[in-house]
Amino acid sequence: MIISKIIRRADVATNGQGEYYKYKSQGLVVIGIALYDSETVAKAAAKSLGKTFPLGLDVDSTIGVDYGVTGVPESFLIDSNGIVRQKVTGPVNESDILTFIRGTT
Repeated sequence: MIISKIIRRADVATNGQGEYYKYKSQGLVVIGIALYDSETVAKAAAKSLGKTFPLGLDVDSTIGVDYGVTGVPESFLIDSNGIVRQKVTGPVNESDILTFIRGTT
């Protein structure tokens, strides 16, 4: 997830983009969710960090509450049927992505 209010942390700022490019041909889809931010602020943060994956807004934290977000960064690895297979607290790494891809194909 991208959260522009704390995006200045290096581990959050780099999270997801490299994996998005590297594994999208294998079916990986990355969607960032900006919690509490306006569209203008979220787009500016994503642009300044070179994020090209889709970005959704969660200005009232509805998505965050539904998924049980407890802090950032957190990532949810969701299979093609919409089932959350893994929650990663902290930066998601390439090993997490590879394990997920191999386990869901």
